[in-house]
Amino acid sequence: MAEPLRRLTRLWPRQIGNQCLLMLAAGAVLGLVAPELTGWLKPLATLFLQASQIVVMPYLICELIVGFGQLRPGSLGQLARRGGVVLLGLWAIAAVLVVAVPLSLPPLVTSEFFHAGLFERNPPTDLLTTYVPNNIFGALAADNFPAVVLFSCVLGVLLQGIDNKQTLLDPLQVIRTLVGRLNKLVVRLIPYGIFALIAINVARFDGDQLIRMQGFLALCLISFVLLSLACALSVVSLTPLGLGALWQIVKGPLALTASSTNLLIALPMLVSNLQEMLPPALEQASGQAIDPERRTQTGDELAPLVSLGYALPTLGQVATLVFIPFAAWYVDQALEPQQTATMLLSAIPASVSGVKAVVRQELLHLGLPIDLLQLVYINGEWLYRFEKVLSLEGLVVLAVLVYAHGVGQWRPRPAVALAGTALVSPLAASWLWAAEPAWPLPSRTPTATTIGC
Repeated sequence: MAEPLRRLTRLWPRQIGNQCLLMLAAGAVLGLVAPELTGWLKPLATLFLQASQIVVMPYLICELIVGFGQLRPGSLGQLARRGGVVLLGLWAIAAVLVVAVPLSLPPLVTSEFFHAGLFERNPPTDLLTTYVPNNIFGALAADNFPAVVLFSCVLGVLLQGIDNKQTLLDPLQVIRTLVGRLNKLVVRLIPYGIFALIAINVARFDGDQLIRMQGFLALCLISFVLLSLACALSVVSLTPLGLGALWQIVKGPLALTASSTNLLIALPMLVSNLQEMLPPALEQASGQAIDPERRTQTGDELAPLVSLGYALPTLGQVATLVFIPFAAWYVDQALEPQQTATMLLSAIPASVSGVKAVVRQELLHLGLPIDLLQLVYINGEWLYRFEKVLSLEGLVVLAVLVYAHGVGQWRPRPAVALAGTALVSPLAASWLWAAEPAWPLPSRTPTATTIGC
């Protein structure tokens, strides 16, 4: 009895990322084969999500205050410049895709929509109150991540100018270590949480929804493939890092984000993977050791950098704006490329307020029917996963490129870039300029269905 148990134990992966992938597959199988059993997993899924959410805010507050407070003089400007260039590049790539991909959509007969939530009139998006609330504790309770990040960053920056700042940094460092240990306890739950979440989601999947959402699903899939290839290409062509090492860093957070549709709870795991795996992976790939001092200093910048990147418009949030020209096309009012580009100027900053808020805002600005919000509910399951997973990929690109530049591991490889571009370009062109689409949409919309997201 003991020997078979030991053999079974040896099959369990040691790396958390491999555990997540294994449980992701196991949960999908259970949801397909025995959906009636997934009800027993709801308490586990709830426990996991609640425990993960509790850890995130204290973890990031300590990381931001300590991280910015310990920065060397002048390093904040360098970090902002490097990170700003990468962020602008990510936004530009996603914006080009938002403009280009809808051009391939075929003509379609107008449909009508109804949903009870369409009569709700939310207040207009106010970015000022989003980032600067009148009560920081209320922002914490409401999970207002941009406000908490900005507040913590300001405290950390102000702390740099205090002479006896170490008297505050020392206890904060202890709290940081304590919260880090708490996060490691939660990390042990991640594979089981993924198992429960993916099993529940697969069990409740409605095949009829796939027919209704196939048009937007096709847009999401092609956009996801192209942006994922662009992210991978940017890393391997600008740093010595290979695809295998990049996958080791991202696979655990990726499985967690895809199963939970919650990138926030995956941030601690992502930062931990970057801090532990990225430096040795770069050293091994380049064959050049990183200066220990630069390695430590730049490594401490990873948590603030990832948190700031998450608080600003992410790659996924910008890419999700492809939903707006899709919605316009769906009622036979397709946007011209210049209209889409103009829309992005106001939609990208507002995207931090959430998909539904920015879609409502842009529908009103463009004079489109407000009942097109029904498409958000119909396509919700795909839309939110599309956004969160691409946002994760964008944060990985941001962190890897900025870190590699900071430790002297910036290695542009034009041959790799050209080869990757030669591979991606025909794929993009063949889809964008296809004469006949392979996925006709229904000419009418079924009864309204709310999809919980």
